[in-house]
Amino acid sequence: MRVLFVGGWYDVFVGGAAEGFQLARQAGLDAELLLGPWSHNLWQRQLNGVDCGPSAEFSFQQEVIDFLSRNEPGPRLRYFTMGDCRWHEASQWPPADATPATLAVTVDESSQALHFPTHPVPAAGGHSC
Repeated sequence: MRVLFVGGWYDVFVGGAAEGFQLARQAGLDAELLLGPWSHNLWQRQLNGVDCGPSAEFSFQQEVIDFLSRNEPGPRLRYFTMGDCRWHEASQWPPADATPATLAVTVDESSQALHFPTHPVPAAGGHSC
């Protein structure tokens, strides 16, 4: 069985796409993973004023046709890096040359976090559905 997982860096479900790819591979399935600069169901090069350039242009329909037309076995993994706006290929996720990094949010005494349930802060990726 062949499986295509598609996720976007601004997609609330991106973790599930990556995890699904890993689990499918562990189960011996021919899985492919595509991670791009998108939100959920918004496959476009520009999102919330951030333009990732022509290299981010994407046709979901064409990607599915290409996936269904491929005869060579996987794994196939393509991911878009936001800093250099480029596509990369790898055979596993995370890529073998990835460097783990610990990120932390620090807050000083002058910082405040206010929560107004009737006026939530919009997500950078927009609505998920």
